[in-house]
Amino acid sequence: MGYTLPPASPSPSPSSSDPRTRALALIAHKETLSAALAAEQRALAAAGADMSTPLVDAGGFPRADVDVVEVRRARVRVIELRNDLERCLGEVGRVLEGVFGVGEKAEEREEGEREKAEEREEREEEMRPFARVDGVAPGSPAAGAGIQRADLLLKVGPLGAASFASAPSASTGTGTGAGTGAGTGAGAGAGALEPLAALVGAHENRPLEVRVRRGAGTLTLCLVPRSGWGGRGMLGCHVVPYTET
Repeated sequence: MGYTLPPASPSPSPSSSDPRTRALALIAHKETLSAALAAEQRALAAAGADMSTPLVDAGGFPRADVDVVEVRRARVRVIELRNDLERCLGEVGRVLEGVFGVGEKAEEREEGEREKAEEREEREEEMRPFARVDGVAPGSPAAGAGIQRADLLLKVGPLGAASFASAPSASTGTGTGAGTGAGTGAGAGAGALEPLAALVGAHENRPLEVRVRRGAGTLTLCLVPRSGWGGRGMLGCHVVPYTET
């Protein structure tokens, strides 16, 4: 008996080319082959033999205590069914690889898209300003770092726009006022910049990387907060919260 694949499902949806439908049909076919094989093995046992039992006696004549014809028929059938079952199992494995392979590729694509979206969000977050420099004192640490009036702060050390998301509502950057706290020179809405004041206070005489937007470009500067430079605070610049609209 030659091996033939089970017929396609008569149902129009899903089609026979659907891997899952094909896998289910092959698994059902495997169960049919397994049942047929078990039946033939029982037939062999009922005939008084197995696949290796001698069918002739010491004199070379057919054994009288064994149904030789039935044993030979059952043995041939067992061999055919074993071959069919082996081929069917191989086909089941290939189809299942297709079923789960498609799922894995889809998951990989989704994961890749999620990662790209997260990277996009991170880049956008890095380019979103949270404060504006309204003034820089001559000879101050800010002036020495190259910070200028109207610079938009994108990042100071580890702090970015997300660091101020839970702070009090920021203005559009039009406020003015005197410096407070660690000497950032924060004006109106100074409470919104409290994380910045704390960071500056913790980095006296230690460099901080500052990223600013100036015009259409961005610059990375090195700022070293310090007291005793001859003016108020440790930066010498006037900073106000800024929200881009």
